[in-house]
Amino acid sequence: MSIGSQQSHTSHAGPSRQLALAVALLIFAGLSGCTAVQPPTAAPETEDAAVMSMPHEGALDPGTYLVDTFDVPFNVTVPEGWDILGGWRLIKSVGDEQGVFLTFLNAGYVPADACGWPGTLAQIEPSIEGFADALAVQKSTTTTVPTQISVGDYRALEFDLAVEGDVDIDDCSSAHVCIHSEASSCTRWYTSVTERETYRVVDLDGSRAILSVGQYDDEVDAAVMDEAWAVFDSIEFVTNE
Repeated sequence: MSIGSQQSHTSHAGPSRQLALAVALLIFAGLSGCTAVQPPTAAPETEDAAVMSMPHEGALDPGTYLVDTFDVPFNVTVPEGWDILGGWRLIKSVGDEQGVFLTFLNAGYVPADACGWPGTLAQIEPSIEGFADALAVQKSTTTTVPTQISVGDYRALEFDLAVEGDVDIDDCSSAHVCIHSEASSCTRWYTSVTERETYRVVDLDGSRAILSVGQYDDEVDAAVMDEAWAVFDSIEFVTNE
């Protein structure tokens, strides 16, 4: 049928039929308009997991913890199997042995000799460079050249520290290799010459945070060490926006 014949057929329809058709079109248009403006149902928002305060001692549930050791607090996330000791050291044991660790301290003293340490602890300059420089010249330990990095919004230095190869722990005072201290007597030491760690020393806009990750001996499985580094990398300082 041609367009002309369609128009001819429509023109002969009675008035009642044309009115009914118009009403039906209006009703359809109204219903279409109502359904078009209905917004989709929003998916419920998922709340962030709660951040827990870091306890002083004991086994930790998996999750994120707030640590307020420094002038700027930080969050750290741990999987299953980690413990906190003394409020400043996270440890993951391997069997019956301590395997890997993280520390968060703010040392103000470094001994000139880590093996013969009594009487050699000296107060250090409070910058991140002051801490790195004091360890670089410390006898009985060795460090790598510090690398400039960023920890969130903060400037930091990263370097490795280990005991010199010819040191015998039995020859050291109290069988300790004293690395640094928060007081004039040693508070951070090694009880084995195989212990070693990596430091991140963070400048918190003028105050210092000393973080480290390490292992107690050379026998630690690489996967356990990778887990320790993942915990270390999860550290995020909490700043007020």
